[in-house]
Parts: sequence; C-alpha cells; structure tokens
Amino acid sequence: MRLLIMGTHTAWFCAIIMLSMAVTSCYGTLSKSDRKPKNSKAKIAKTAERSAPAVVSAHVNAEKSELEVDPNEVTVSSILVEHAQLDIGEKKFNRPTLGYVTPWNSHGYNIAKWAAKKFTHISPVWFQLKPANIDGQKTCSIGGTHDIDQRWMADVRSNNSDVSFVPRFLMEDWTSGTVDDFLYDEIWQRRCAQAMVDLIERNEMQGVVMEMWLQLMSLTRGRMNKLLIELVASWSDYFHAKDLEFILPISPPLNEIYEYTSIISAENFAEVAKHVDYINIMLYDYHIDRAAGVAPIGWIQRNMEFLLRESPVSASKVLMGLNFYGFEFTPTKMNAITFSKYLEHLKSDDVLLNWDGTASEHFIISGTTICYYPSLASLSVRLRYAERMNMGVSIWELGQGLPYFTRLL
Repeated sequence: MRLLIMGTHTAWFCAIIMLSMAVTSCYGTLSKSDRKPKNSKAKIAKTAERSAPAVVSAHVNAEKSELEVDPNEVTVSSILVEHAQLDIGEKKFNRPTLGYVTPWNSHGYNIAKWAAKKFTHISPVWFQLKPANIDGQKTCSIGGTHDIDQRWMADVRSNNSDVSFVPRFLMEDWTSGTVDDFLYDEIWQRRCAQAMVDLIERNEMQGVVMEMWLQLMSLTRGRMNKLLIELVASWSDYFHAKDLEFILPISPPLNEIYEYTSIISAENFAEVAKHVDYINIMLYDYHIDRAAGVAPIGWIQRNMEFLLRESPVSASKVLMGLNFYGFEFTPTKMNAITFSKYLEHLKSDDVLLNWDGTASEHFIISGTTICYYPSLASLSVRLRYAERMNMGVSIWELGQGLPYFTRLL
C-alpha cells in the first residue's frame, strides 16, 4: 500500500469541500505478505468469538433483499441501524460466490458459519507453500497447518452441506533462483502438488486457491510465461484427477490509468482459463494518490473487457473480486480500514455521506478525513454487473465487512 503525501492541511480541507460540493450537486446524495503473527491465546479468543453473531435474520426485509439498491436509500442512519443484521437466508446472487476468511479478522468465521448458504466456496487463508529439501529430494513444505479448524468447518457445513472449502495457499520464501529451477523441474512440481493434495484430502476439503501467478511473474520478471502456464495446467490437471478444484488468483492487468502492466495478457488469460476451475481477478486496491474509490466501476469494467476480448466464454470462469474493506484518507496518509473504524467515523457529529457517481461508491467526509468503504449500493452495482457478464464473485474478506452486506449475496 503506498503512502500518500499531500499538501498542507488547508489545501486538503479545501479539496474535501470541493469534492463534497461537486458530488452533491451532481448526484444529490448527501446523508498485500498479508500474514500476521498468531499465537495460541489469539486462537482461543478466535474460537470463543465465533459463538453467535450480534443479530441473525433469515429475511431482513423483502423490499431490500433484491440486488438493486438505490444509492439514495443508503444513509448514515440506515447503516447505523441495520449494519449488524446478518441475512442467513437463501442465496440471491445466482453465480458462484467465494468468501475469504482470515485468522486475523475472526469476525469472518462467524459470517461464513451463519450465512453459509450465501457461498458456494469458502477460502480460509491458512497455508504457505515453501521450497524444501527432505532427505535430499526437492519438494515443498506447508506452513500454517496450526490454523486448521475442523470444528468451524463442521459448523459451516451444518448450515450448507454443499459448500466447498478451498483454502488459499501462498507461495512464500521462494527466490528467483529457486523459481527458475522449479519451473524446469517437473518432478519437483509434482511432489509439491502431491503435498497439497495430501493435506486437502486428509482434511476433507474440496480444492485450493493457489496464489502463485503474481509471485512467480515477479520473481522471473515475466521471462517464463510459457513455463508458468504449463505449471498452472499441470497442477490443475493433477487436482482434477483427484476430483479437486483449482482456483487461480490474478492481479488486474490494467493500472489506475488503464495502462497494461504485463501481469497477464488476454491471450494468456484465455489459455489459463481452459485449465483452471476459476480465475479470481483481484479487482480491488485501485492504486492512486487521491481519494477516488477503492475499485471504481469503470476500472473494473475496462479490466474485464481487456481480459475477455480473446475469449468471452471465459467469463463463466471468472470470480470478480469485491472488497469488503475501505480506505481512509487523511492529510498525510492513506490507511486500509475495516467495519469497526468505518462505524466509528459514521458516529461523528459532522459526518457527511456522499455518492461518487464516477466510481459508483459511497464515501464519507468527517473533519479532514475522507473514507471510501463499501455500501449496499456500491455492492449492488458490482453484483449486477457480474450477473450480466455471467461471472461469479470473490470477497476479500468476510471479516472486514458489515454483516448486512449478506442480504445481497
């Protein structure tokens, strides 16, 4: 996440006022490694916290349960009154829906457990795939197994027996030298695949989310695209032979000014899509040095148009990334925020809620702070777009969002 260095406090305050006036006059709506250290005490607290959500509702409000939400319906008051109302009813979004949960935001474990019917896939962010040498043989070790929680998985399944557990594996501790050797060594690759399959089958899971593309592209400086695609195809085939799913996360190919970043071409995307079950396009973290949304809808659409131009049918393999976190912009920096900080801002006496029609996102102004954070309306825009395009969605991550977001899923 980049650090924003702005001008003086005076200039920042003027910018806030101008942004508020512009948006209000136009739209009239005023109202990363991402792992963190863990210990046994934290795990005990995590388990205790999962006992029950604050509010559970099987059907909160029939009039508000549709995917379409008018931005004007979302107000500071409505968020503060309704945000804890978890919808545990039947699925409304009719495409695949993957929710990530992380050990460091244990609120997400509750969301996944109680609203399990909303998800086709749950991806616990538990594992790291590391290079290893065991008895003179190159293979892989798997870190993070201490986070496995069979009791929680059983609780989720008790509410949705059809849900698939596809834990995320992150390639960690690899160097450019080891990656070069690895991509040419099929035996080494097969041993690593078998290590993952053994763990997945032993714990009665249904596949993996394999976070490898960006890591390997970076370490090889994009020199080995062909070998990387061959690795994805080989591992996908290996998992499929075991009746397991293989999901590949990929960063968006276009940056904030719509320039191609060389992460993946449309041609390579179409080729990868032939082999994997789903490609998770991580359409969040719109990196820009000003308050302009977390993931503006136009940027999302341009990225998908770019990727699908060679193979429109590949849309059915896409899980379009949705953020359940936001960004807080102050005069000197930008911070990622979750629901607790957002609610704290909403309770400020001077808070103003606005709709950014360009980004299709709500933002709030409180003093000299601007916060972009998801709303029912912003999520509605993205879910309806995904539905029109025949795409599924993936949510990063459930523990960062407001419980009532589930009424749209």
